[in-house]
Amino acid sequence: MTDLTGATQKAIFQALSSVVGLPPVVSEVPVNNDGQATYPFTLLGEDQVTPLGAKGEQIEQHDFAVHICMQSTTKIVVKVMQEMVRARLVDGALIADDRAIFSRPELTSASAPLLEDGATYVGTQIFFIIAQPAS
Repeated sequence: MTDLTGATQKAIFQALSSVVGLPPVVSEVPVNNDGQATYPFTLLGEDQVTPLGAKGEQIEQHDFAVHICMQSTTKIVVKVMQEMVRARLVDGALIADDRAIFSRPELTSASAPLLEDGATYVGTQIFFIIAQPAS
């Protein structure tokens, strides 16, 4: 993990945790005593890092996933929450951390399929953000 990866994950986690009405933001699937997932939750998922800087520069593109996981009778609830995530990350206040400078995140894809159990939706959005160390 690069130094910027930790700063990026922390900044995104904090930004999403401030969204009123969004299920709790977690980095691992929460489970009950029986080992079953406890819904709803917002999972800050995968982070793929691509170096962009020239030699001697540390500039990285971070592609990351945000998953809204819930059991519902309709997809619309998940779609509304996905819009809350998009609005916070893309249109909201700048993503910030003392250790890094970030571009505004960009949404690259979104989906919200119903899983095979017929009751669980997972709304997945993929974003990217450019990060570099703070001066």
